[in-house]
Amino acid sequence: DKLNKLLIRGIQFTGELLPEDDLLCKNAADIYYRKFPLGLAIPGIIYTICLEQLKMTNNVLGSMEKLSWQREERPTLNSTGAAC
Repeated sequence: DKLNKLLIRGIQFTGELLPEDDLLCKNAADIYYRKFPLGLAIPGIIYTICLEQLKMTNNVLGSMEKLSWQREERPTLNSTGAAC
């Protein structure tokens, strides 16, 4: 009841958390830390998600904008062995 619907902004997604030994996860930490080097100061695990569906909602300033994306088919292994 107290939620101001004109200020909603966010992303919802569904996907599959990939195991650490997946080929797509091989360089995930390197890529992340190159973009966000201060992340090295905080210990943690870098997770990789194979997205299946994504929805962005932006109601700021009354725009009431919603964008959706859904994977057309289930990912298959390509020549490099990558799943997504």
